[in-house]
Amino acid sequence: NVRSMAIPLANYAVQTARKSKIAACVDALANDSFKEEFITSLSAVGGQYIEISCDLSAPTFNAETALAEAASKGAEGVMLIPHIDRLDRAISFAHANRGKEIALYGSSTMYTMQTLENGQNDANGLVLPAPWHPQAYPSNSFAENARRFWGGTVNWRTANSYDATQAIIAGLQQSQTREGLQQALRNPGFTAPGSGEDVRFLPTGDRDGKPILVRVQVKGTTGFAFIPIAANSGM
Repeated sequence: NVRSMAIPLANYAVQTARKSKIAACVDALANDSFKEEFITSLSAVGGQYIEISCDLSAPTFNAETALAEAASKGAEGVMLIPHIDRLDRAISFAHANRGKEIALYGSSTMYTMQTLENGQNDANGLVLPAPWHPQAYPSNSFAENARRFWGGTVNWRTANSYDATQAIIAGLQQSQTREGLQQALRNPGFTAPGSGEDVRFLPTGDRDGKPILVRVQVKGTTGFAFIPIAANSGM
């Protein structure tokens, strides 16, 4: 649910980080529903959306120019919403922001090793929502089992794939037809074991659950990582 991802991020920006004027750089060729939901959520908590010309898919995209426009219009933060195939554009914006005071926020698309490895210190402090994080559910064995199986830490995409598979397995145990599977998943009492919380669905069909806010931070002496923000501030 895109709205459930946008609300805590807007709350965090305004109520915790005290950044009420936020602009956005969006890939026009990608789904911009996250931008619209973020703007709505931002307004609901007293924030202000700052309109700038920043299309991450445009051949003429220039991070320095977009950053200068954001600063000139009084933006205190910029939301980066790239397409997964053009993460380099969003990362170049982080590079252009080096040494400046504009806070950076992002969609969950930016939760990738590319952001950490290519963004490095310029991405330090970037805050974004994620459906799952390995540190968020210490009592659940999925993260450790996955680490052993894959030979490294997995991210929310793997966790969501696991949850979807578990939901389908549980549904097929009730009925092995397409229609029966749909009915099983729509049942208000449906539940399946998940990578964090149990898998349940709202009457709308959306997953029932809250995202986790993470921040890019230094980890150890050589690298960076996505670290959950304590107590999911602003949620």
